[in-house]
Amino acid sequence: MALGIFHVSRGDEPQGLGWIGRAGRLVQGIPVCPVQGYLLHLTAVEANLQAGRPAAAVDAARRIQDLGLGQPDLVAMGLNGEGRALIRSGHVVDRPRSARDGYRAGLAPTWPADPARHLVRRCGTAHRPARL
Repeated sequence: MALGIFHVSRGDEPQGLGWIGRAGRLVQGIPVCPVQGYLLHLTAVEANLQAGRPAAAVDAARRIQDLGLGQPDLVAMGLNGEGRALIRSGHVVDRPRSARDGYRAGLAPTWPADPARHLVRRCGTAHRPARL
């Protein structure tokens, strides 16, 4: 799947789509897993957004969130796709469903209480965050 993404990003769309299609065929024979969520993001959410079908993209993004419980990256990808699709469909007041219960989705506990101090500790630098 990564080969497909790399080829598409370089502008070699036919070869990239071929690799993504191959990844889809390989995933068909295995039980439901997070890899299917990443593939669904490429083949359903992004494809439907590009084709102007935001309602179908919302449905696919919600399926990704369901596949990603316990996988914060996948849940975030589903939330992002759902939010972009809702904006494209004109529902700017609605918010993605899992944003209301982010703790249950596994997103909120991963955020540090003080992100700036956390970054300083993780990066090992003595730089202070800029005050605006």
